[in-house]
Amino acid sequence: MLNKNDLKLIRELRQDARQGPTKIAMKVGMSPSTVYEKARNHKQIISKYTCLLNYNEIDYLVRVFMIFKVDKELKDKSKDFLENNNNVNLLWKINSGFDFLIEGVFKNLAELENFREFIETEFKASKMSLFYLVEELKRESFVP
Repeated sequence: MLNKNDLKLIRELRQDARQGPTKIAMKVGMSPSTVYEKARNHKQIISKYTCLLNYNEIDYLVRVFMIFKVDKELKDKSKDFLENNNNVNLLWKINSGFDFLIEGVFKNLAELENFREFIETEFKASKMSLFYLVEELKRESFVP
């Protein structure tokens, strides 16, 4: 169970994890050594420190969510492919008649179309739906 100070620390890390312990300590009312120790000890909560990209700035202009079902015999092979594909940013196993939900990031529509066709032919994907991301309104902000 997280206490009030733990939540303050996590909120501050969610805002900007690049801040040093001293700066965070001033904002949350803890000593820098306490901030460092608490952040280090929350490994079961904080899975990794990472940067969030602006894909348009690096010329990846197409972002899409895809849901699809694959041939039962090819489920493991398709999972391995998706886990190791550079265009797959996020991957989930889902239910309700589907197998996977992915967020894909592509330079252009032709690259996306090649990826989609490969999934359909190689893994006999069916029930595929694509949802293009038009505008990002909120990202990675949840804190309990």
